[in-house]
Amino acid sequence: MWEDPANKEGGKFVLTIPKKDSKTGRTNEWWLYTVLAVIGETMDASGDEVCGCVVSIRKAQDRIALWMKSCDRKACTEIGARWKKCLEVSNKTGLKYQAHKVSFMLCNNRVHFCDFVCSLTLLSIMLLSVINLGFPGCRC
Repeated sequence: MWEDPANKEGGKFVLTIPKKDSKTGRTNEWWLYTVLAVIGETMDASGDEVCGCVVSIRKAQDRIALWMKSCDRKACTEIGARWKKCLEVSNKTGLKYQAHKVSFMLCNNRVHFCDFVCSLTLLSIMLLSVINLGFPGCRC
């Protein structure tokens, strides 16, 4: 998303979920609420600030990220508060915000490597599906 010129000035909120909470179904519940709110365009007043969301299932912790088109402080504050309300979490629950420019600088090489791996994985899926072996797919 950050490569898109319309989103390059944006950023993302990241909600980190410890595995102990994830095992109780918290990640699934919060992911469902996030997706429904994004589809329903209820996160921001204009309906065009939020441009996506993603869930990352990791070994030690899970993450849900809410992607935004700008880093406008007022819009970010309002959207973060609405997201917390949507998830029914307390104000003590921390959301981390990171600008796409910072993410890109930190992960520039990894992004290209990941895209390369995804491309190879998708090619493998197409080849394996032709010979009916099946393949679980890319999980980047």
